[in-house]
Amino acid sequence: MSESLRSSARSVWLVVAGVVLSAAVVLGLAALWLHERQEHSERELARNELMSALFADALGRQIDGAALALDGLGEQAQAAAAAGAGFRSLQALMGQTELHLPFIRGLLLLDARGQVLASSQPREVSQHVNLARLGPLPAPGATALLGFQPGRDLLVPATAEAPQVGFLPLVRSLPSGSSGTHYLVALIHLASITSMQHATLRDERTSTLVVGLDGRLMAAPREAGRRLGDSLRQSAPFERFLPAREQGSWIGAGVRAGTQVAAFRLLRNWPLMVWVESDQEALHAQWADTARGLFGAGALALLFLAWTTRGAVRDLQQRVRAQRERDAAQEQALAREQELAQTLRSLQELVFRTDAQGHVTLANQHLGPWLADGAAAGARCLWDYFDEPSQQRLQAYYEAPPSAAIKGLVLSRREPGGAERIFEANLQALWRDGSFIGMAGSAMDVTERERMQQRLQAQLAFNRQLMEVSPLPKSLYDRHRRYRVVNRAWEQFTGRKAAEVYGQQVLSQVPSAQRDLHLQKDQELLQSGHPVRYEVQVRRADGSLRDVVVNKLLVPAAAGEEPLIMAVLMDVTEFREAERATALARDTAEQALQARTAFVANITHELRTPLQSILGFSELGRARAGEQARLGQMFDTIHGAGERMLKLVCDLLDLAKAERSEVLGPRCTVDLRDLVGAALRELEPMAQGKPVQLQWAAPAQPLPVDADPERLLQVLRNVLANALRFAPAESSVELDVQCEAGAVRLCVADRGPGIPEPELERIFEPFVQSSRTRDGAGGTGLGLAIARQIMAAHEGSIHARNRVGSGAVFEIRLSLDAGAACPASDPAPGPAHSPA
Repeated sequence: MSESLRSSARSVWLVVAGVVLSAAVVLGLAALWLHERQEHSERELARNELMSALFADALGRQIDGAALALDGLGEQAQAAAAAGAGFRSLQALMGQTELHLPFIRGLLLLDARGQVLASSQPREVSQHVNLARLGPLPAPGATALLGFQPGRDLLVPATAEAPQVGFLPLVRSLPSGSSGTHYLVALIHLASITSMQHATLRDERTSTLVVGLDGRLMAAPREAGRRLGDSLRQSAPFERFLPAREQGSWIGAGVRAGTQVAAFRLLRNWPLMVWVESDQEALHAQWADTARGLFGAGALALLFLAWTTRGAVRDLQQRVRAQRERDAAQEQALAREQELAQTLRSLQELVFRTDAQGHVTLANQHLGPWLADGAAAGARCLWDYFDEPSQQRLQAYYEAPPSAAIKGLVLSRREPGGAERIFEANLQALWRDGSFIGMAGSAMDVTERERMQQRLQAQLAFNRQLMEVSPLPKSLYDRHRRYRVVNRAWEQFTGRKAAEVYGQQVLSQVPSAQRDLHLQKDQELLQSGHPVRYEVQVRRADGSLRDVVVNKLLVPAAAGEEPLIMAVLMDVTEFREAERATALARDTAEQALQARTAFVANITHELRTPLQSILGFSELGRARAGEQARLGQMFDTIHGAGERMLKLVCDLLDLAKAERSEVLGPRCTVDLRDLVGAALRELEPMAQGKPVQLQWAAPAQPLPVDADPERLLQVLRNVLANALRFAPAESSVELDVQCEAGAVRLCVADRGPGIPEPELERIFEPFVQSSRTRDGAGGTGLGLAIARQIMAAHEGSIHARNRVGSGAVFEIRLSLDAGAACPASDPAPGPAHSPA
């Protein structure tokens, strides 16, 4: 009975043990499932952190490479602009650069108005780009990555059919010159970079995105379901991490719908971040597929426990399960290693790792071309790939490994063809438990950069030679006014040597009276940045005082350095002496004119008294001649000659008064119609004698002008007398008046021989008559000169022009009196003057 009880007890204990073991198995499986599920998410989170760091570093280096390419192209563009040789060679270099940098969609050189001067696509040359579309442009000499631009390039904007197309413009502003500011623009196609990264991942559940620090989405796969340019400011990186942290990871909301396992990393030099996220639901589904085998094993274990309690079976199941887990872990490690290898292959530079003896144990594909003899990478030491000086430097680091990172190590190697390649390497010693186990690092080919720097140094040397051979004295000094460079012409002009003045104050040899002027111009130049020009007197080395024009401009300096001031001296002493001689000659001529005017005034005044006596006695003689016709004719001749002489004397006196600005008497408001009527009445006998008809339709409204009535009547009389004198018989002299813009215009037209075109202005000079009319004019050539002086004194004008067909037109312009109304355009006709 006891045996039965013991058996029952054993059975119960076996059952209890089986139940307990089954429950333990179930609970263990559940705990293991939860733990592995959490571990799977954490591994995915760590993987995404690694991928974001690697992709951010790769993207940053690619943009750095593009910026370096722009620096080289900028130097070529400035050299071409300075030489005036055009940009054809620059355009070819742009095409090669775009070919070697596949993530660049295009390269353009723009002027300040947006015109394309050169492009990697020749068809874009001479087209126009709207620079306002790019936003604020970088300062001269700076390079900036501007905001996201939709579209395929700057000339073709995005369309509704292609919302997922865009680029980032990388702009370098070239320093201003005589031709204005130029801009080199590289169109960085982020989508091609993210596509390559996505292909590297080979994981459809994971997406790689590029986001700007302003929150705008720059690049994303189509399955992300977001448009380029969408704002992500409400996402976790901006709300939880930035700006305090440059990297981070989280599980939660992402760009795609649903919960995401995501990580981000900022680029070191550019305002961008790389964002890598995986769909957590897809991860759980993947884990569920993996866990089905685990639960099958657990169910099998429970089945075995239900039928037997043997520990061997349970141990066997546990060993099988453990083996499966190890296999899965090994597969995951292998997958991670493959992913890392893909990432290393995507980098544009050589990445390697060595052991403590320098043997290369890991390297990406860039080491392959160096293995020309077919040897494996691990069979060689790192220094075997470089020339002897580089080998010595590398071996020294391996003999005494530094604890700090080695940056900017310059290495070189000779290619089979004889060409030398230069590399910039970064090394980091690896330690384990205090022991040196190897080196990890990277090497970038900087041969082109070094060559560009050499060309830049050659260009700088050429610029120094140009300055040295310049015939103009030139000097360069800093904003603290200490000399930095002077040329040979400056030494010859001042008598001071460059070695003596280097570092000395610019104003130390300047007279105190001029120092404030120089300081003021320097401050003006530094504040505005625009060249300044002024003139001072400078004592030359031989002691002579010279008139000098000083031109100053800012010379741009490298980043972080202050610009220099260039002063160029131009000796203008001979020009100034010529100006002073000209001024002296002008003053002498003016004095001679004044003396001549005074002489004419005095002599005409002295001639008027005897002329008056001649005229008086000739009139008395005519009266007493009586029936003696011959005697009366003699006195008539004497009287006519005396009147002509008196008129000449009066004209000379008027001309002298005009030259002294004394031609006008008291001015008053007078109706121009009355003056015209008086002149017509005086000259009506002369018109009847030819006969010539005077045509004048007086306006109905007054024409008030502020004038000296006698002098204005003299002008009208002179112009009308000339018209009557040269008008053919049976013709007419027409008078026409027009009002326009507060002025009155009176035109006197005849049908005479006219005036040659070259003489239309010369006839208003003293003693000048038209070549067509001087034979029969009978005048002195002073009337029109006096008329112009009188009109100038009235702030008016008088001009002549030829009439269509034949004849001349004299046009008199005079301002209407203030507040005077202009007559109607169609005046009521007045009486027409004509010979009886």
